Amino acid sequence: MTSSLGDNFFAYRSKHFYLISQQDERYVSNFLRSLENIYFRVAKVLGDLHLEDNRRIPIIIFPDVECYYEYIAYYYPEEGEFAESGGIFVNDLIPHFAFPLIEQSAATAVAAHELTHALVSHLPIPTWLNEGLAVNIESTITGINPFHLSREKHNKHLSFWGEDEIQEFWSGESFFRVDEANLLSYQLAQLITRTLAGNQHSFHAFVADAHYDDAGEAALNKHYGLSLADVIENVFGEGDWVPQPQKWIDSTR
Repeated sequence: MTSSLGDNFFAYRSKHFYLISQQDERYVSNFLRSLENIYFRVAKVLGDLHLEDNRRIPIIIFPDVECYYEYIAYYYPEEGEFAESGGIFVNDLIPHFAFPLIEQSAATAVAAHELTHALVSHLPIPTWLNEGLAVNIESTITGINPFHLSREKHNKHLSFWGEDEIQEFWSGESFFRVDEANLLSYQLAQLITRTLAGNQHSFHAFVADAHYDDAGEAALNKHYGLSLADVIENVFGEGDWVPQPQKWIDSTR
């Protein structure tokens, strides 16, 4: 793998990771130590939800943003606009991470987020729940970026979400838009997930059963006695919020 990436890429390993990078050993050693700490903390938060796998996860650190985007373009459609990325978990034949070279302080947040995706990759959960888990765990580990629904943000959400937009949210499409829908989707996912996680026992059972086919509707009804429409109604008021999978075309998961 290192030879296919170009010159001066070397592979290093720790308990849970293979790291492929051009950086010096000091950077790599510090980064792997940080990753192992993050792995332990993410796995602890997820509890029995996290993937038990003895295989090390490959990580590629590219020397600059241009090389990084050139690499990840392979995993995106040939045409279209896509949101910016500071790191990615590729759940492919060989699941792995890819990062551009960034400061270690920033890498902690990106790694916590993407590692959450990796450790729940065995679960068929909907995109909104996947991202909600990742953003909330990232916030818990770093202590930054907690989302609070201020009056201004609440009004912005109210003006954006309608019956068509909420279907994009449930299907996962809205997370890949390059307009304001991208940020608003992550915020809404974080808010819903954090609210549901208040009941830890029910939440873990819900995550274990949630499926992207119906955005987690059946699992929520089973473990909370609620519809996803009820959850949204508590935030935005009455509306046509029920997931309608029959309307989802070419949706992501």
